[in-house]
Amino acid sequence: MKKITVLLAVMISALLNAQEIDSRIEHILKEKLRPVKVELPTESDQSNKTTSNQEHKLSTISSSSVDEAEGFIAMNPNDSSIMVLSYMSSGAGGLAFPVYYTTNGGATWTKSSFNSKAQISSDFSGTPTIVGGGDPVFAYDDSGKLYFSYIYLIYDAQAGVAYFAMYWATSMDNGQTFTYENGQNHFIGYGGLNPLNGTIVDSVGDGVLDRQWMAVDNTGGTYDGRLYTTGLFIPNGSTQLNGNGMIIKYKDANDSAFSTSQTQVSVGQNAQFGNVVVASNGDVHVTYVNFQTDRLYHRRSTNGGQTFAAQTQVYDGYALFGQNQIVVHSRENAAPNLVIGPDNTLHLAWCDIINDTVHGFYSRSTDDGTTWSQPIELSNYLAGEKDNLMPHVAVDKHNNPSISWYGVDENGLAMFYNVQSQDGGLSFLPAATVSTVTTDFSNYGNNDFFGDYCNSVKLNCKTFTIWSDGRNNAGPKMYVATVDHCASVGIAELTPLDSDVELVNYYPNPVHDFVTLELKSSENQIVNARIVDITGKLILENDKEVTIGNNTITLNLTAASGTYLLEVTTESGARIVRKLIVE
Repeated sequence: MKKITVLLAVMISALLNAQEIDSRIEHILKEKLRPVKVELPTESDQSNKTTSNQEHKLSTISSSSVDEAEGFIAMNPNDSSIMVLSYMSSGAGGLAFPVYYTTNGGATWTKSSFNSKAQISSDFSGTPTIVGGGDPVFAYDDSGKLYFSYIYLIYDAQAGVAYFAMYWATSMDNGQTFTYENGQNHFIGYGGLNPLNGTIVDSVGDGVLDRQWMAVDNTGGTYDGRLYTTGLFIPNGSTQLNGNGMIIKYKDANDSAFSTSQTQVSVGQNAQFGNVVVASNGDVHVTYVNFQTDRLYHRRSTNGGQTFAAQTQVYDGYALFGQNQIVVHSRENAAPNLVIGPDNTLHLAWCDIINDTVHGFYSRSTDDGTTWSQPIELSNYLAGEKDNLMPHVAVDKHNNPSISWYGVDENGLAMFYNVQSQDGGLSFLPAATVSTVTTDFSNYGNNDFFGDYCNSVKLNCKTFTIWSDGRNNAGPKMYVATVDHCASVGIAELTPLDSDVELVNYYPNPVHDFVTLELKSSENQIVNARIVDITGKLILENDKEVTIGNNTITLNLTAASGTYLLEVTTESGARIVRKLIVE
């Protein structure tokens, strides 16, 4: 561990202080190099336990020495009960990308057997050491084939090279297992950096490809099955690939590797944070930020990503690409997130730093990105929050978006929120509070990485959203929650994944006089069971003793008809929340 710590310190110091370093490389490494804390358990050491819905804490790790960030969730287009998620988990052992999947609409989540580090030893000879990476993303095709991509920064002391490798793998069982193509076919991008001066190595691959986003053409048209990937490409001196800036590349359905051609999307090289979606007519839409002009742009392709129409300005910003620490990182940025509805309306969320305050925005386009609506400020839906971070948007089959983001007050206290639209994004209902415990960002600094983005998916009444939470000063830890918009107000149903207690079932619901809870505990302990109304007023509270294994407890209830919350809290601090209807 000491050797890795010294290595990272030397690399960070040398790379970020090199006078000739490309400013884009500097920004990339501020995110991708992960500061060392303590040894990270291998993925096989983490629990493979299945637990029940709803605020799922996505690992058993509770140490503040491990950061969990940049979560991504995807839904199978053929079966909305099937979802998969991943995130980056970083510590002294480098970086891992655990995968969880559900086959019952989020009622239970199970950890996949996937081990993102298993491929590295066969790909890199000598003494490869993981020193960073990130950016896990998923995309489904219309056959149910799942694509997964992520980045590793790998240092080889013998070769004197820091390899920058963007992997991709596929799963035919919704994330339970994954396969790779042979050789370098399983790289979307591959290059090397000189760890002493930050220059790109000409003899390794094609250069650096960073911060990918993926989308599949599921239209049944000319390019059906084509997998598109956007990213910031910084070429080396020997590559034959086109582009220097935001590019798009693709892999057709039956191909085992990405095409050797790629298209530059950005006007100029100073671009980052690309997002890509495919419309129902096969048009490809890309948004990105020019970090020199602080402007957010859109471009559209009607021929499978081979050429793009002129760029359209979405937003003229102030500071879209970070500056000194504002809330928690030294890298606060626009973190834009683009989705498309069934009617081809484009929905885009992002943030901007204005006068040392982070503002969150949402805009939409109903004419293929030609014009965009006046941005809506997310602070309009919160009272007293100073900063609004990392907004991400999801849209359902009825073309109604929802937006999730951090709201942070002037003291650094943050909660995670969600708003829902019932009119296609013209307006939004009052915010629902998703997280159950406050994160105090004032206790965190640049060495605690909460990520640049997360994402959400939406199905009718429910939004499934994922975020990195810093409650109880435990460091950034990943959570996923289900927000039910069909309640009188938005209600987040919560339960830590890999908790010491599972709420296996509760019934009847609706409730008349009593509710029975079926609990499964991994230890003998006292659990606290509460029922509160949607304003938080306590209706009923009992402490119950549970033993290892299956337990049944009954709560007698006298309450007026309406919507309530059932809360179960364990001795370890895990908190399960479910919606309860009283008739």
